[in-house]
Amino acid sequence: MADPVPVLHTLLDPDVRRVFALDGLVTVADARTLVSALTENPEVALQLAYATAIVLNKSDQVTPQGLDTAMRVAAGLQPLARILSTQHASVNAHEIMNLHGFDEHWIPPPVQTNHTPGLKSFTLEADQCLSLWGWQALTERIVTRPGHVLRVKGHLSLDAHPERLLVQAVRDVMTIEPTGQPRDNTCQLVVIGRDLNRSEEREFFARALTFQPSNPLARTGVAAER
Repeated sequence: MADPVPVLHTLLDPDVRRVFALDGLVTVADARTLVSALTENPEVALQLAYATAIVLNKSDQVTPQGLDTAMRVAAGLQPLARILSTQHASVNAHEIMNLHGFDEHWIPPPVQTNHTPGLKSFTLEADQCLSLWGWQALTERIVTRPGHVLRVKGHLSLDAHPERLLVQAVRDVMTIEPTGQPRDNTCQLVVIGRDLNRSEEREFFARALTFQPSNPLARTGVAAER
């Protein structure tokens, strides 16, 4: 499979987005071999990390239990995606279009977490706003580790902005956009990454919520990795 990241980088560029709207990225996987492929070759999971729709093909060639396992694994690894099963790669176009996977109309789905060797997904949540200083620290932690933080998406409340903000990152390309909705003083980010420690990331996020320039995160022992 081709690496989707260069294309996503281009289409997420602010200048390009004035001309083109990126609705989603569809990944097709073999329902029969998905679980074994992820176990034997973790790099396969990278194709799932960026998808907004995952089509599990050849569902007629796997047992109902096997299909259920494949769908649960796919949903756990990529909680941002719509998961579909099909035969002979036949998909209703309406099921993989108009997903608004990269725009402000996106609604966070219920998230379950899962992992294969090296790849994990989890959420960062808070019932308070981030300061601008905390946001800068969090941004640096995400974009300076493109080999580890593969995909981030969610909503943030910043104490310096009146609207709820949509945040998304594909490796080292990151965007933040107003949603037109009033700030609700909550934060919810879905993180998909490789070789991440869930507890450490949540600890860093908790510290970022109260971060002030006079109390650098680096002094807490949870500094951004480089």
